[in-house]
Amino acid sequence: EVADLQDDARGLGFRSKKPKCSSLQVKYSNRRGFALHVPLPSDARGNPISLPFPRSFLPVEKRGRSSQTFTTHELNALNARLQDAAHDCMVLTEKVLEQLVASIAAHLPLILRVADNVAMLDMLLAFSEAARQ
Repeated sequence: EVADLQDDARGLGFRSKKPKCSSLQVKYSNRRGFALHVPLPSDARGNPISLPFPRSFLPVEKRGRSSQTFTTHELNALNARLQDAAHDCMVLTEKVLEQLVASIAAHLPLILRVADNVAMLDMLLAFSEAARQ
């Protein structure tokens, strides 16, 4: 499900591309999730040119004068679902690891006995090799 949500978020960026925003990119950050990143063109003097963005683009931050980052309601919903899926994955992983530890702990006396016997066999083999020489 996590991979599907990531693909959906990237696909949203491609569906949102307009002719004037041909350099629109979908970027991911751990803090914000997926966001739409638009480098702003500049005039001959180096001043950024404001582009008309769709109303569905919600500005998140402006990075200097060269680019702007947006999100949309749909992208926010996908980011929330992605966070929920990642949280669910962590919860399931924790449950599996707890079950594994409990299973190993239940067999710990047997494991320790086998380890002691292997150590004893190793010691007896070493003594027999020393006696043979």
